[in-house]
Amino acid sequence: MNKNITKKQMQILMLVYKFRFMSSAQIQIVLKCKRRQSINYYLLDLTKKGYLKRKANIKDAKPTIYFIGKKGIWYLKQIGVEKTKLKKLYADESKGNEFIDQKLSIADLYIELTQKIKEPDKNIVFFETQPETSVTNISPSLAPKATFLLTNSITNLLRSNTKPNSSFLEFLYIYDNFQYYIPRFVQRKKVLEFEKAILNIQKKTNNISVLLVLPTNSNRKYLKKFIKSNVSETKANWLLTTAKEYNRFGITSRIWQRI
Repeated sequence: MNKNITKKQMQILMLVYKFRFMSSAQIQIVLKCKRRQSINYYLLDLTKKGYLKRKANIKDAKPTIYFIGKKGIWYLKQIGVEKTKLKKLYADESKGNEFIDQKLSIADLYIELTQKIKEPDKNIVFFETQPETSVTNISPSLAPKATFLLTNSITNLLRSNTKPNSSFLEFLYIYDNFQYYIPRFVQRKKVLEFEKAILNIQKKTNNISVLLVLPTNSNRKYLKKFIKSNVSETKANWLLTTAKEYNRFGITSRIWQRI
């Protein structure tokens, strides 16, 4: 254990590493900490010591966002996180709003899903993208923004090397965000790639959902028509929303339109 930081602060570091960018409110909810002051104290201390860095957006009145600092990268290396996974963290300080918003939306979706799970022995395992999980076997170039699994095996979100036990798989959520321009031919390729992955995993669970955020309502109508015409072999739930609805309401059940 690093004597320079507490056990709770180590949990915060692992959590921010997993999601890349998080607000204090998101961290508080995931860690089930009752007092906001405690989380703010931990974050301030981690920032002062260089384990975390922060981005403040006073102009748009958005919450302060935290990401891993250089000392945090050093700490993750000491506890065995692979160097190849740590390299990408060095560029996080220069990431733009598009990238950050994508990561925040993934954390929001994780929170939304965990709040629906009442059984204490069940866990949602989060994987950012391929190749972190071999469950979906989706081509890396067409990988979704995130994959979520519900399992009743003993797993822990805060462990960087968590791997799912597919025999315990209860549901699979595939999430992607086309809010920022992605050509329609790429959108079509992704949909067909997701369908292929779903066909392979349906033997393990029939409870599969694909959630897609589209830039405009016309794009949603287009993709809805394409899915209806070209995706018929799977029993997955295809749920679509628009960037406008997502930005207004966040990731909640009210924004999704089922196909």
